[in-house]
Amino acid sequence: MESVSITEAKNTLTQLIHKVEDSHEVIELTRHGKTSAVLLSYDDYKKLSERRSSLVEMVSELNEAYCDVEVGDHVFDGVRSRDPGRDVEF
Repeated sequence: MESVSITEAKNTLTQLIHKVEDSHEVIELTRHGKTSAVLLSYDDYKKLSERRSSLVEMVSELNEAYCDVEVGDHVFDGVRSRDPGRDVEF
């Protein structure tokens, strides 16, 4: 990630905007050596600020999408070994 001082950014703002638009790069804007802001494309900003579903909503959507799928041992065939495993002492 590129880092640019705010003073330099004021002088080269147009070029920096073209850079983030074209490459989807994020540029840190610094003041006295510390990051104070970032410059990113509007498309990247939209992706970051979209409302995301909560876990409850996602589980509900999965239940609706797969409500008619029969779940049984055949679902895991070839995925999990049928070996009894190793002996474990407690």
